[in-house]
Amino acid sequence: MKLLIIGGGAGGPASASRMRRLDENAEIIMFERGEHISYGHCGLPYYIGKVICNRSDLLISNPQKFKQLYNVDVRVRSLVYNISVDNKQIEFMDLNTGKEYQENYDKIILSTGADPIKPQLHGIDLTGIFTLRNLTDADNINQFINERKPKKAVIIGGGFIGLELAENFVHLGIDVTIVEMLDQVMPTLDREMAEPIHRTLALHGVELALSDPVDGFESRDGHLVVKVKSGKEITCDMVMLCMGVRPNLDLAKSANLEIDKGIKVNEYMQTSNPDIYAIGDGVETKHLVTGESVLVPLAGLAARQARIAVDNICGKNEKYKGTLGTSLVKVFETTVGSVGANEKTLKRLGISYQKSYAQPFSHVNYYPDSAQMIIKLLFSPDNGRILGAQIAGTEGVDKRIDTFATAISAGMTVDDLTDLELGYVPQYGSAKEAVNIAGYVAGNILNGDMPASYWDNIAELTDGIFLDVREPDVTAIGMIPNAINIPINELRDRLNELPKDKRIYVYCNVGLESYIATRMLIQHGFDAVNMNGGYSMFKNVKGGASEPINIAQKPVEKLSIAQEISTEVEYLDACGLQCPGPILRVKQKMDQLKPGSILEVSANDTGFAIDLPAWCRTTGNEVLSIEVREGKIIGRIRKKGSEEKVVAQQTSTQIVMPKEKTIVVFSNDMDRVMSAFIIANGSASMGYKVNLFFTFWGLNVLRKSQKVSVSKSFVERMFGWMMPKGVSKLKLSKLNMGGMGTWMMKQVMKQKNVHSLDELIQMARQQGIRLIACTMTMNIMGLKKEELIDGIEEGGVAAFLEDADRSNVTLFI
Repeated sequence: MKLLIIGGGAGGPASASRMRRLDENAEIIMFERGEHISYGHCGLPYYIGKVICNRSDLLISNPQKFKQLYNVDVRVRSLVYNISVDNKQIEFMDLNTGKEYQENYDKIILSTGADPIKPQLHGIDLTGIFTLRNLTDADNINQFINERKPKKAVIIGGGFIGLELAENFVHLGIDVTIVEMLDQVMPTLDREMAEPIHRTLALHGVELALSDPVDGFESRDGHLVVKVKSGKEITCDMVMLCMGVRPNLDLAKSANLEIDKGIKVNEYMQTSNPDIYAIGDGVETKHLVTGESVLVPLAGLAARQARIAVDNICGKNEKYKGTLGTSLVKVFETTVGSVGANEKTLKRLGISYQKSYAQPFSHVNYYPDSAQMIIKLLFSPDNGRILGAQIAGTEGVDKRIDTFATAISAGMTVDDLTDLELGYVPQYGSAKEAVNIAGYVAGNILNGDMPASYWDNIAELTDGIFLDVREPDVTAIGMIPNAINIPINELRDRLNELPKDKRIYVYCNVGLESYIATRMLIQHGFDAVNMNGGYSMFKNVKGGASEPINIAQKPVEKLSIAQEISTEVEYLDACGLQCPGPILRVKQKMDQLKPGSILEVSANDTGFAIDLPAWCRTTGNEVLSIEVREGKIIGRIRKKGSEEKVVAQQTSTQIVMPKEKTIVVFSNDMDRVMSAFIIANGSASMGYKVNLFFTFWGLNVLRKSQKVSVSKSFVERMFGWMMPKGVSKLKLSKLNMGGMGTWMMKQVMKQKNVHSLDELIQMARQQGIRLIACTMTMNIMGLKKEELIDGIEEGGVAAFLEDADRSNVTLFI
């Protein structure tokens, strides 16, 4: 048996070693176009960030060791460029000498992997723009950093490599912006489960440019300029292209193998040619949950597939069952994991599902360093079979995602999760284990004990009222507009305040107290529904925490005033407390302090970095600084008080009004829309944050002028035909005169050098003005997101009301 293995990454060496263990007499030759085999590819970002200091630690093996241990002929710097299946021969080039050779084979294993996507964009080959595929790439990046000392890096793409590089660049003291074409990082996650990563990145000063694809690059004044679709330009010193990978299919094509998105293989890892097997990033395999063919570029899968392929070459008749895409990524303190299908995929494929959210702790919260997790389960409404799971947290995520992977592989249901007997010790778990709790929550939804609704459809919940059962002190971090607040401890005595002819949507912070309240109300004859996931999930769904937060800021100037009043600093440890526990502890402690005192509080819930400033804004206390220290959120706040008033009179300290404006654009009349954008641009130029909320006819302003192919009903298409398509089709509200007035107005504007509406919109996008499309109106009018210009956010009434609540001016145009 003569086996040729093409590719020296994860799958190639695994194939070679397995083959030797099964057949001592086989002739095995492995080809690799690069300089190294069997190295720690997943460690490359950490080598760049100097977390892994020794380059040699990444080299798991080398050609000499492979020869000695496995008697495998390893040929690095050898590019295989053709497979002649008729002659059972490959052709390859020695890249060191340029000479070409041939080699016969009995069997081939293709492990050619995938290459980083490098689109044909203007300036893509400029110096300082890199991809990261192998150790040589990492060496080149390290050399550039050591020689050029870049201060700012832009990372294109928010997947695994992009996020890991962002963290490591921050460790090196490099400012980072991530540009991502989607509205979230980590596309394997659902949007709300990616928000903890957004929040963590913001805590560390990483800027996010979401829903804004890269459009090209320029070299200007010794720097690189990244251009994005919205019209913004980002100046930096280096760029990392982390836009995903594309299977390397050249060899498969030369052998006339069946390919689609990747190389087609059967359950034995055999291609359409029975003598050629394929493994790794370049092959399509069956997804165990959805049944569709998928490309999943993970090293662990390549190693498993290598074993299956070699076993079948040696006559063992082993089958590869498929993949779940089990994955983890750690970004600073936050770890997220996913397995199975996500909600986006289930919707796309039309697979029925239900979902649940649970927020248990990594271990009992009386033992130090306990941290809260968010667990999302997706399951079949018919039998409760688990379809997918996603987890975000700072501790304990890895072992739970592995448990869910095992459960899905075994075909288990959410009820089966409640029966799992899992190890418990205070350092690592709880008597009610996190996986069991997730099963309980999902089971309650499945069997009807807990009628549930979710925050992503809040705009549709117009048939009832919202009931907030948190303590009043906790509601200071935020409430749903127009919600009624009755603390759960008072609910039994205040049932007469609630209507029985309306549905009551009950919420708390994480969903536990609201579940208790929902059960109470149902048994008292109310139509009650639990908002599963709580207010904390509402914040995640809205994604309001992804703006950069300066966690390293020095205490603000007013600190000197506080020090004149009091130098007393108190310390509070709120780690291990379930939300809203940290805020309640802060409230209790602040009640004990003298006015002007400073409180330093630590918590290990990343959401605390958002909740603490919100609480302070509502209560009038002052945030002095927020930082991350050893994985914990450290906040310093100053208590308000009478002394503060005295000092304020003795200084020139001014009251700072909210620097935010919100404008509702209801009309699609050209003159009215121009007024909206003139006011918006003027406000932005004065340093105000501006939100433009487009609803009903105003949505036409955001429509693309060109035709977009989308699926619509007849009525939806009728709406589209009758409404103006884009700004060029808008007309004056007065004196339009069949379009003549509009034309005359445009000519006068041109003569007077007045910005056109197109230019005003472009200016607004360049200034970072938020353009928000009303989702409810989009549904009514049949408008799809694909029909709107790039960079548009979607939002409902709750999102608008919160923007309006933050603003000191709200206009309706």
